[in-house]
Amino acid sequence: MQIKVIAIDDEPEALQNLKILLHERDDYLLIDSCTNGKTAIEIILEQKPDLVFLDIQMPEISGFDVISAVRPHFTPIYIFTTAYDQYAIHAFEVNAIDYLLKPFDDERFYTALQKAKKQIELKKNEDLNFKLDTLLQKTSIDKKAMYIKRIPVKLSNRVYFLEIEKVIYFKAENQYINVFLSNGTQHIIRDTLNRLEGELNPETFFRCHRSNIVNINEITQIEPFFSGDYILTLKNGDKLKLSKSRKEGLKKLMNW
Repeated sequence: MQIKVIAIDDEPEALQNLKILLHERDDYLLIDSCTNGKTAIEIILEQKPDLVFLDIQMPEISGFDVISAVRPHFTPIYIFTTAYDQYAIHAFEVNAIDYLLKPFDDERFYTALQKAKKQIELKKNEDLNFKLDTLLQKTSIDKKAMYIKRIPVKLSNRVYFLEIEKVIYFKAENQYINVFLSNGTQHIIRDTLNRLEGELNPETFFRCHRSNIVNINEITQIEPFFSGDYILTLKNGDKLKLSKSRKEGLKKLMNW
Protein backbone atom coordinates (compact mmCIF):
# COMPACT_ATOMS: atom_id res chain seq x y z
CA MET A 1 0.00 0.00 0.00
CA GLN A 2 1.49 3.33 -1.09
CA ILE A 3 0.23 6.30 0.89
CA LYS A 4 -0.42 9.49 -1.07
CA VAL A 5 0.97 12.59 0.65
CA ILE A 6 0.69 16.36 0.23
CA ALA A 7 3.14 18.68 2.04
CA ILE A 8 2.18 22.27 2.89
CA ASP A 9 4.54 24.78 4.50
CA ASP A 10 5.13 28.48 3.83
CA GLU A 11 8.85 28.11 4.62
CA PRO A 12 10.69 26.76 1.53
CA GLU A 13 13.46 25.17 3.63
CA ALA A 14 10.95 23.36 5.85
CA LEU A 15 9.04 22.16 2.77
CA GLN A 16 12.23 20.87 1.18
CA ASN A 17 13.10 19.01 4.38
CA LEU A 18 9.73 17.24 4.30
CA LYS A 19 10.29 16.25 0.69
CA ILE A 20 13.71 14.79 1.46
CA LEU A 21 12.43 12.78 4.43
CA LEU A 22 9.45 11.44 2.50
CA HIS A 23 11.68 10.47 -0.40
CA GLU A 24 13.44 8.02 1.91
CA ARG A 25 10.26 5.93 2.22
CA ASP A 26 9.02 3.79 -0.67
CA ASP A 27 5.61 3.31 0.97
CA TYR A 28 4.85 7.05 0.76
CA LEU A 29 4.31 8.99 -2.45
CA LEU A 30 4.51 12.80 -2.38
CA ILE A 31 1.94 13.78 -4.99
CA ASP A 32 1.98 17.55 -4.48
CA SER A 33 3.19 20.43 -2.30
CA CYS A 34 2.59 24.15 -1.86
CA THR A 35 3.46 27.15 0.33
CA ASN A 36 0.10 28.82 1.03
CA GLY A 37 -3.35 28.02 2.39
CA LYS A 38 -5.35 28.95 -0.69
CA THR A 39 -3.47 26.55 -2.95
CA ALA A 40 -3.52 23.94 -0.17
CA ILE A 41 -7.31 23.85 -0.19
CA GLU A 42 -7.38 23.45 -3.96
CA ILE A 43 -4.85 20.63 -4.21
CA ILE A 44 -6.24 18.68 -1.25
CA LEU A 45 -9.72 18.67 -2.77
CA GLU A 46 -8.35 17.88 -6.23
CA GLN A 47 -5.72 15.26 -5.34
CA LYS A 48 -7.51 13.67 -2.34
CA PRO A 49 -4.38 12.52 -0.47
CA ASP A 50 -4.29 9.98 2.35
CA LEU A 51 -2.01 12.16 4.46
CA VAL A 52 -1.35 15.91 4.67
CA PHE A 53 1.60 17.60 6.39
CA LEU A 54 0.08 20.96 7.27
CA ASP A 55 1.83 24.08 8.56
CA ILE A 56 -0.38 25.77 11.15
CA GLN A 57 0.75 29.37 10.86
CA MET A 58 0.61 30.69 7.28
CA PRO A 59 -0.15 34.23 6.06
CA GLU A 60 -3.82 35.02 5.33
CA ILE A 61 -5.09 31.41 5.42
CA SER A 62 -3.89 29.32 8.38
CA GLY A 63 -3.72 25.55 8.67
CA PHE A 64 -6.90 25.60 10.74
CA ASP A 65 -8.64 27.60 8.00
CA VAL A 66 -7.55 24.97 5.47
CA ILE A 67 -9.12 22.19 7.55
CA SER A 68 -12.35 24.15 7.96
CA ALA A 69 -12.62 24.66 4.19
CA VAL A 70 -11.80 21.05 3.29
CA ARG A 71 -13.76 19.28 6.05
CA PRO A 72 -17.24 19.37 4.44
CA HIS A 73 -15.89 17.67 1.30
CA PHE A 74 -12.96 15.45 2.23
CA THR A 75 -11.13 14.22 5.34
CA PRO A 76 -7.50 13.12 5.05
CA ILE A 77 -5.19 12.37 7.97
CA TYR A 78 -3.27 15.46 9.12
CA ILE A 79 0.14 15.84 10.71
CA PHE A 80 0.58 19.41 11.90
CA THR A 81 3.92 21.21 11.67
CA THR A 82 4.50 24.31 13.79
CA ALA A 83 7.27 26.46 15.21
CA TYR A 84 5.01 27.84 17.94
CA ASP A 85 4.61 25.72 21.04
CA GLN A 86 2.09 28.21 22.47
CA TYR A 87 -0.51 26.78 20.08
CA ALA A 88 -2.07 24.51 22.69
CA ILE A 89 -0.03 21.55 21.55
CA HIS A 90 -1.97 19.26 23.89
CA ALA A 91 -5.01 19.83 21.67
CA PHE A 92 -3.21 18.10 18.79
CA GLU A 93 -2.45 14.99 20.79
CA VAL A 94 -5.41 12.93 19.64
CA ASN A 95 -5.21 9.42 18.23
CA ALA A 96 -5.85 10.38 14.63
CA ILE A 97 -3.64 13.49 14.52
CA ASP A 98 0.00 14.15 15.34
CA TYR A 99 2.18 17.25 15.29
CA LEU A 100 5.82 18.08 14.62
CA LEU A 101 7.32 20.97 16.57
CA LYS A 102 9.97 22.66 14.45
CA PRO A 103 12.83 21.98 14.34
CA PHE A 104 12.20 18.23 14.56
CA ASP A 105 14.64 15.38 14.01
CA ASP A 106 14.30 12.42 11.65
CA GLU A 107 13.28 10.02 14.42
CA ARG A 108 10.38 12.24 15.49
CA PHE A 109 9.29 12.61 11.87
CA TYR A 110 9.18 8.87 11.23
CA THR A 111 7.36 8.26 14.51
CA ALA A 112 4.61 10.64 13.37
CA LEU A 113 4.63 8.98 9.96
CA GLN A 114 4.10 5.55 11.46
CA LYS A 115 1.30 6.82 13.67
CA ALA A 116 -0.47 8.30 10.64
CA LYS A 117 -0.01 5.08 8.68
CA LYS A 118 -1.80 3.07 11.37
CA GLN A 119 -4.72 5.50 11.30
CA ILE A 120 -4.94 5.33 7.51
CA GLU A 121 -4.95 1.54 7.60
CA LEU A 122 -7.69 1.51 10.23
CA LYS A 123 -9.70 4.07 8.24
CA LYS A 124 -11.50 5.41 11.29
CA ASN A 125 -13.03 8.26 9.33
CA GLU A 126 -16.04 8.71 11.58
CA ASP A 127 -13.82 8.91 14.65
CA LEU A 128 -11.46 11.26 12.83
CA ASN A 129 -14.28 13.60 11.81
CA PHE A 130 -15.42 13.87 15.41
CA LYS A 131 -11.90 14.63 16.61
CA LEU A 132 -11.32 17.25 13.91
CA ASP A 133 -14.58 18.95 14.85
CA THR A 134 -13.53 18.96 18.50
CA LEU A 135 -10.11 20.35 17.62
CA LEU A 136 -11.50 23.13 15.44
CA GLN A 137 -14.00 24.14 18.11
CA LYS A 138 -11.29 24.25 20.74
CA THR A 139 -8.84 26.23 18.64
CA SER A 140 -11.48 28.78 17.66
CA ILE A 141 -12.10 29.40 21.36
CA ASP A 142 -8.46 29.37 22.43
CA LYS A 143 -6.79 31.26 19.58
CA LYS A 144 -7.52 34.81 20.75
CA ALA A 145 -6.23 34.02 24.23
CA MET A 146 -2.93 32.87 22.72
CA TYR A 147 -2.07 36.11 20.92
CA ILE A 148 0.53 38.18 22.73
CA LYS A 149 -0.56 41.31 24.59
CA ARG A 150 2.91 42.63 25.42
CA ILE A 151 6.35 42.57 23.80
CA PRO A 152 9.51 42.34 25.95
CA VAL A 153 12.31 44.78 25.12
CA LYS A 154 15.76 44.42 26.68
CA LEU A 155 17.64 47.59 27.57
CA SER A 156 20.92 47.10 29.43
CA ASN A 157 20.10 44.73 32.28
CA ARG A 158 16.40 45.54 32.35
CA VAL A 159 13.40 44.18 30.47
CA TYR A 160 10.56 46.53 29.53
CA PHE A 161 7.16 45.45 28.21
CA LEU A 162 5.42 47.25 25.35
CA GLU A 163 1.64 47.06 25.17
CA ILE A 164 0.72 45.46 21.85
CA GLU A 165 -2.33 47.71 21.39
CA LYS A 166 0.00 50.74 21.31
CA VAL A 167 2.04 49.41 18.39
CA ILE A 168 1.48 51.25 15.10
CA TYR A 169 3.61 48.96 12.95
CA PHE A 170 6.62 46.65 12.84
CA LYS A 171 9.45 47.09 10.34
CA ALA A 172 12.01 44.36 9.66
CA GLU A 173 15.71 45.25 9.57
CA ASN A 174 17.80 42.12 8.92
CA GLN A 175 17.51 40.00 12.10
CA TYR A 176 15.93 42.86 14.04
CA ILE A 177 12.52 44.50 14.10
CA ASN A 178 11.80 48.18 14.69
CA VAL A 179 8.66 48.64 16.77
CA PHE A 180 6.87 51.98 16.29
CA LEU A 181 4.49 53.06 19.07
CA SER A 182 1.60 55.51 19.14
CA ASN A 183 3.42 57.73 21.66
CA GLY A 184 6.11 58.44 19.07
CA THR A 185 8.79 56.20 20.53
CA GLN A 186 10.65 53.48 18.67
CA HIS A 187 12.23 50.28 20.01
CA ILE A 188 14.32 47.51 18.51
CA ILE A 189 13.83 43.82 19.24
CA ARG A 190 15.79 40.83 17.98
CA ASP A 191 13.23 38.75 16.12
CA THR A 192 11.85 37.98 12.66
CA LEU A 193 8.52 39.04 11.17
CA ASN A 194 7.75 35.45 10.17
CA ARG A 195 7.91 34.30 13.79
CA LEU A 196 6.27 37.41 15.26
CA GLU A 197 3.38 37.28 12.79
CA GLY A 198 2.21 34.01 14.29
CA GLU A 199 1.86 35.60 17.72
CA LEU A 200 -0.20 38.61 16.62
CA ASN A 201 -3.98 38.79 16.36
CA PRO A 202 -4.67 38.68 12.59
CA GLU A 203 -7.86 40.69 13.11
CA THR A 204 -5.68 43.66 14.16
CA PHE A 205 -2.23 43.18 12.63
CA PHE A 206 -1.72 42.61 8.90
CA ARG A 207 1.44 41.75 6.93
CA CYS A 208 1.12 44.46 4.30
CA HIS A 209 4.60 43.88 2.90
CA ARG A 210 7.38 41.36 3.45
CA SER A 211 9.12 44.00 5.60
CA ASN A 212 6.13 45.40 7.51
CA ILE A 213 3.24 44.39 9.75
CA VAL A 214 0.72 47.17 10.37
CA ASN A 215 -1.95 47.76 12.99
CA ILE A 216 -4.99 48.24 10.73
CA ASN A 217 -6.59 50.57 13.29
CA GLU A 218 -3.79 53.05 12.52
CA ILE A 219 -4.52 53.25 8.78
CA THR A 220 -6.16 56.51 7.69
CA GLN A 221 -5.76 56.39 3.91
CA ILE A 222 -5.05 53.91 1.09
CA GLU A 223 -3.97 55.17 -2.31
CA PRO A 224 -2.72 53.51 -5.53
CA PHE A 225 1.01 53.34 -6.22
CA PHE A 226 3.07 51.88 -9.06
CA SER A 227 2.67 48.39 -10.54
CA GLY A 228 -0.50 47.58 -8.64
CA ASP A 229 0.96 48.34 -5.21
CA TYR A 230 -0.68 50.76 -2.76
CA ILE A 231 0.49 53.24 -0.14
CA LEU A 232 -0.95 53.17 3.38
CA THR A 233 -0.94 56.43 5.32
CA LEU A 234 -0.98 56.03 9.09
CA LYS A 235 -2.25 58.30 11.87
CA ASN A 236 1.28 59.39 12.73
CA GLY A 237 1.95 60.38 9.12
CA ASP A 238 4.19 57.45 8.25
CA LYS A 239 3.60 55.69 4.95
CA LEU A 240 3.91 51.96 4.27
CA LYS A 241 3.74 50.02 1.03
CA LEU A 242 0.91 47.52 0.52
CA SER A 243 2.11 44.82 -1.90
CA LYS A 244 -0.14 43.98 -4.83
CA SER A 245 -0.21 40.32 -3.78
CA ARG A 246 -1.45 41.22 -0.28
CA LYS A 247 -4.12 43.74 -1.32
CA GLU A 248 -7.04 41.28 -1.31
CA GLY A 249 -6.22 40.15 2.22
CA LEU A 250 -6.38 43.72 3.55
CA LYS A 251 -9.55 44.47 1.57
CA LYS A 252 -11.27 41.51 3.18
CA LEU A 253 -10.02 42.39 6.68
CA MET A 254 -11.05 46.05 6.49
CA ASN A 255 -14.21 45.61 4.35
CA TRP A 256 -12.49 48.00 1.92
